[in-house]
Amino acid sequence: MLVLSGSAVAVMESEVLDKKSPLYGRRTGQWQLQPLHFSHLKEFLPYSLEELAMVWFVTGGIPAYLLKFSPKLSFWENIQNAVLKKGTYLCTEAELLLNDEFQGAKKLQVDL
Repeated sequence: MLVLSGSAVAVMESEVLDKKSPLYGRRTGQWQLQPLHFSHLKEFLPYSLEELAMVWFVTGGIPAYLLKFSPKLSFWENIQNAVLKKGTYLCTEAELLLNDEFQGAKKLQVDL
C-alpha cells in the first residue's frame, strides 16, 4: 500500500493524478481534508474569542499553520515571529499559494 499526502492540490493533481503520471488510474481512494472548524482553535491557543477570530483569519483553520503559533506568545508576538519574520514558513506561504493560483489561471487561459 502506498499513501501519498500533500497540501498543494495543484501539484498532487498534475504530478500524481494526471494522465501522464505513472500512478494514473491506480488509486483506490482519495480524501481531501477540510480546515479545522473555528470551534477547535481554542484547543490550540488559549486566546480570547476575538484573538481566535484573528488567528482564524490568518490561518484559515489549516492545522499546519496553527502549529506555527506558540500558545506561550500573544497573537501579535506570533504574527511577528511566525508570519512577518523573513524566512519563516508562513512568511513565504502566501506568496507560494498566490503563485500556484496564478499559474493555474495562466494554464486555464492558455487552454481556452
